[in-house]
Amino acid sequence: QAKGLDYIAPVTDQAFSQAALTQLPKSPVLGPATSGPTGGSITALAQDATNPDKFSFSFSMADTNDFAFTQVGTGYFADPDEDGNVDEDGDGLVDSFGGMTMNIGSTLVLAADLDPGDRLKVEVVDSRGRKADFYLVGSATAGLRNYTLNLSGINIPLNFDVTNILFINFVVDLDRMGPSGNVVIQTKGLDY
Repeated sequence: QAKGLDYIAPVTDQAFSQAALTQLPKSPVLGPATSGPTGGSITALAQDATNPDKFSFSFSMADTNDFAFTQVGTGYFADPDEDGNVDEDGDGLVDSFGGMTMNIGSTLVLAADLDPGDRLKVEVVDSRGRKADFYLVGSATAGLRNYTLNLSGINIPLNFDVTNILFINFVVDLDRMGPSGNVVIQTKGLDY
């Protein structure tokens, strides 16, 4: 037995219902595509002009340690003295942030179109940098499917603050998503 291990909860799909999706407050913005330090890339990141709550991206990975991500968010971690350290007091938490936070409540419902067997990592990050991690498990049913992320439970860090969420990250890697593919995500409330 060990304490403090990171557990990433798998989340299976449900029938798509736009009405069931969580309304994201404060009009979060679709962030840039970011490559991991060892490689991997997201290309063709695009917000749907006819349905701005939907976005899609393509990805490619070459090595097992490659990853890339994009995010929706309302703020950023601040580094007031610009020394590259957002944890000045050394407690393992971010000391300050800029922008606004979102109160998303105890569950987050979003939709994704994933290939069968895919495992898209979703990180819900609060204003102190605590992350609730989930794997959305691709469905055998084609098209958008709802996924309900429970923000209380064994995979949620101590003192995780659902009333102060800054980002929702969508992370792809070779082991869980394959060498290339496409992902479609739908939320409610994205800025366009």
